[in-house]
Amino acid sequence: MATFARETVDTLDRFHDAIRNVEETYRILSRYSIDAWYRGVSDSGHGLVPAAMRSESGISGNNESDVHTRFKIESEHMIGDSCRDSWDYPYQMQHHGIPARLPDWTESWRIATFFALYRIDRSDFHDSSAEPALWVLNPILLNTMRDQEGIGRESNRIGLYGAGEKMPFDYYESISGNDDCDPRIPMAILPPRTFPRVVNQKGCFTFHGWEGEPIETIATRNGGNEIARQIVIERKLADKLARLLELNQMEQIVFPDLSGVSDGVKRTFGIGFRKSSDAGLQERESGFKVQTEREPSS
Repeated sequence: MATFARETVDTLDRFHDAIRNVEETYRILSRYSIDAWYRGVSDSGHGLVPAAMRSESGISGNNESDVHTRFKIESEHMIGDSCRDSWDYPYQMQHHGIPARLPDWTESWRIATFFALYRIDRSDFHDSSAEPALWVLNPILLNTMRDQEGIGRESNRIGLYGAGEKMPFDYYESISGNDDCDPRIPMAILPPRTFPRVVNQKGCFTFHGWEGEPIETIATRNGGNEIARQIVIERKLADKLARLLELNQMEQIVFPDLSGVSDGVKRTFGIGFRKSSDAGLQERESGFKVQTEREPSS
């Protein structure tokens, strides 16, 4: 049986080589003018299961619809004019910390790396054994597999759901238990980028039905590393990357609102975050600048 590829990196050179390897493996995506999708996690043990389907989320089949409805009611005056259909609200929920069935991905490995390192750089993160990781997905292959099994509708011309077209079913009907709107295999969605966070994060999503099967399990059963793979970042390298990427500056790009400004200021002064050191600045100036001159695209 095939399995998804899992590579551990411990140096900047190996990290960049791993990204290049991804770009080479998924080069076929360039035919569709899209990139591989990346998802950063603070612990490589975190599988590709939506937050709403984890036992610690506080979400269940009994209250999931109520949580979404309450968010819609409370946020209507803030984002209502920008929401075109039932999917726009859960996109916003996911980006603002409410568990949904929409794990968020990005077309940028840099953004994914930011999210992989974001939690471990907080002073209240005490799991010193956790190794962050980047998950990588071929969204075209995931949706092609759905189409081949006759699930949902045929994907549009670039092989992604959304992508400027109406979604094949209503989000709220799906989470309410409508079997006709419950995809067994997760679906890759390229949403309209109408919200600042989605725009700046180059955001995209996968949607998971009631079965909740992890994408890596599907990959193992159907396509191995052609569907999904993982790049694990050793903790020693993770600490260095957190300094080199200047997370306090990236924060205001990734979160283009007052939350990003506040966290950036707190990180700069070591309030709730580990304060950047002069050693980190020296490393960035002496080594990382050279690395970035030949780094992969995006």
